[in-house]
Amino acid sequence: MIYILSSPVNSGKTTFLKKLYTKAKKNKKNVFALISEKESVRDSVYYYAFMNDLRLGKAVEVVKNEGRIFLNDDIFSLVYYVVKKVLREEDFFIIDEAGPVELAGKGHFKTIKLLLKNDADFVVAVRKNLLSDFIDFFNLKYYLIAERFDMKFFERLWK
Repeated sequence: MIYILSSPVNSGKTTFLKKLYTKAKKNKKNVFALISEKESVRDSVYYYAFMNDLRLGKAVEVVKNEGRIFLNDDIFSLVYYVVKKVLREEDFFIIDEAGPVELAGKGHFKTIKLLLKNDADFVVAVRKNLLSDFIDFFNLKYYLIAERFDMKFFERLWK
């Protein structure tokens, strides 16, 4: 099943997904998390990729004053490879987040397609303004949407 956590930009999706990951681990679940944390430095915003507790390095740099986005394709290729390798070992996956990059066929696009193809359970954060585009783009038929940060809603993943 696909669980979509949908809320506006900067509303706390990443923080909630980190709590969800921690709670699932405490419940002895095999959960694989792809979390991106934001760090602002001067005029730039840097996103650092994490796979579970392993910091992979800078995945995306957004230069605010020039409006450019630089993707580190090596990070996304590594993530895809690792997810493919552990696909059957995990109870569910967490992806933070699917946005304009994935809707352009980049970033976590291949990983999301892999999870869908293999009917894997996963939670994905999607910005509220991109929700219908995400559902249409990935041709989703069965999914649940949470627009509130409700831990009880997601606990069905390990019950």
